[in-house]
Amino acid sequence: MSTTNNQLENVWVRIRGTQRQDGETEVSETVLCTQARFYRRKGVYYIIYEESEATGYGGCRTMLSFEPNVRLRMTRTGPVRSSLLLELGKRNVGCYFLESGELQIGVFAQEMDGNLTDDGGEFICTYRLDVNSLPMSENTLQVQIQREPVKEGPRDE
Repeated sequence: MSTTNNQLENVWVRIRGTQRQDGETEVSETVLCTQARFYRRKGVYYIIYEESEATGYGGCRTMLSFEPNVRLRMTRTGPVRSSLLLELGKRNVGCYFLESGELQIGVFAQEMDGNLTDDGGEFICTYRLDVNSLPMSENTLQVQIQREPVKEGPRDE
């Protein structure tokens, strides 16, 4: 595949998200395998993909920009809009734009690791969400990028 700066490539992504609500032991999981656009610009990797009804964000487009092991920005457009900035070891405030108004959410990235090249790879981010500084959930986002279609299973633990 070997992208150069600013060159869009069609790739396959497997996006696995887990979430554990504060005070709960049960972990929910969502897996999306889909086509995406992938490129690198100035050391930052970009992945753009269409959400599905399975994720609860059908009709939305999501862009992930990953600066390896430093920051991850998730921007969603469409019926549900959101913008979250995850920076390792920092708490930032992100926004979800809902029909009833704007919801501000605190996000604290606890762990960020990735092995991306212009040919794909993967990254993982573990983070906490809070509302009004009250714990809401612990989350993990794992993204795999490759040229060939990705398989949904088996699930990584």
